[in-house]
Amino acid sequence: MTLYLHVPFCKQACHYCDFHFSLNLNKKEEMVQAMLLEMEAWASRLKLDSLQSIYFGGGTPSLLGPQAIAVLLNRAKQLFALAPDPEISLEANPDDLIRHPPLRWKEIGINRFSIGVQSFNDKFLGKLNRSHNAEQAQNAIAFAAAAGFEKCSLDLMFGLPGQTLQDWKQDLEKAMSLPLNHLSIYGLTIEPKTVFHQKLRLGSLDLPADEEAADFFRTAHHTLQKAGFEHYEVSNYAKPGHRSRHNSHYWSGGNYLGIGPSAHSYLNGTRYHNPASNGRYMQSLQRGQLPAQMESLNQAEAWNEMLMTALRQKEGLTKEKVATLFGTDAWKMLQHQLLKFPPEWFLSYEPIALSCEGWLFMDRLLVALFRLT
Repeated sequence: MTLYLHVPFCKQACHYCDFHFSLNLNKKEEMVQAMLLEMEAWASRLKLDSLQSIYFGGGTPSLLGPQAIAVLLNRAKQLFALAPDPEISLEANPDDLIRHPPLRWKEIGINRFSIGVQSFNDKFLGKLNRSHNAEQAQNAIAFAAAAGFEKCSLDLMFGLPGQTLQDWKQDLEKAMSLPLNHLSIYGLTIEPKTVFHQKLRLGSLDLPADEEAADFFRTAHHTLQKAGFEHYEVSNYAKPGHRSRHNSHYWSGGNYLGIGPSAHSYLNGTRYHNPASNGRYMQSLQRGQLPAQMESLNQAEAWNEMLMTALRQKEGLTKEKVATLFGTDAWKMLQHQLLKFPPEWFLSYEPIALSCEGWLFMDRLLVALFRLT
């Protein structure tokens, strides 16, 4: 069992982001109180397993500061049993780790940072409309290491407007020179209702061609593996023993409880999702009602989700899992379908595990394997 807390506030809007957040910070205290109410409501309704991990995401949870995060974390510890040595992660912007030093976060119980760097090049940080600069990013990581954080990850993005392969190699080299044991690496996707989407419609966004973006992905794979990082999930790399336990739990189909506006939960085979509206979320809880809406997966949706989560992991999809959930005939059918695709996409067929090339074309593969709902 894991716990996710979505903090829906940001200092400024990044030009690529379509996550739920608000730039209006006036209701921060009211939101924290609503999240406490939601945790309490779930704890009174469900008998939950002990928490293996707690993850503060967003938005920008570090924007709340250590005192408010401590209120949420301490209440979670009171309401839910914790497994020994739980992973407690905080997504943070570099400027927040300078404003609130890492040692202060460590004192309240945070033991892992996920730092939203995106690039070490000020030109690209400006294009993304990030709130920090390259120097602050490097300093934040150094400060975290000096405070004794052994679990420290950063996010990088490739395929940025105007980015060359040489630019990307420089970002990777800088990341490898820093005291890190985990990296999350994402290709830029243009989402509706973002600044980048508007620029694309106007023809003013200079994006790398698809084959260039593919070379960025291959370069990260080979460069980081050579540096001792395991490519354990399509977008994630870790030194031995430093995989993200929280995210790995998601991908493995475990139970998780999501708190906050737009948060999702998966509990004993049933999914729930909260409204992506701060006002509606808080009003529901102030009326004594859980804001979560329930959704049950049909067979086709369960099949598609199994493929999406398993094939993104290095270990892949096992015969036992498919047979248990859908029967041995489903496994045979799946094996037959895989023969239609290039063999270099696969590390193995049993389990079904994708290679670097397979991950590059995973969307195409999934569309072909999906069942219609």
